[in-house]
Amino acid sequence: MIEGEVPRTEPGDAPATPRPGGRDDGGGSGGGTLLLMLVPVAAYIYPPLYQRVDPRLAGIPFAIWYQFAWVLVGVAVTGFAYWWQDLRRRDAGVRDRGEGR
Repeated sequence: MIEGEVPRTEPGDAPATPRPGGRDDGGGSGGGTLLLMLVPVAAYIYPPLYQRVDPRLAGIPFAIWYQFAWVLVGVAVTGFAYWWQDLRRRDAGVRDRGEGR
């Protein structure tokens, strides 16, 4: 190789300088946020938990407003999980480049 030449890499080659811990996602698997996203799913998994009429909210049966509330909670949880993972990826990129905030 000529001095100053950048070595060529082929698809599938390992990076020359792996991240500490050998991870390519900024460390950690994000399992906590994935588990958090299971909460709204778990709320629907057992219908006898919410399959009733009372208590009513503004005349709407419990089963309906319970499900609607979990749709809103699911949106919030998904948004938070996306934000958190994106933040972690950005922080990992800043650390790799050696830039400060």
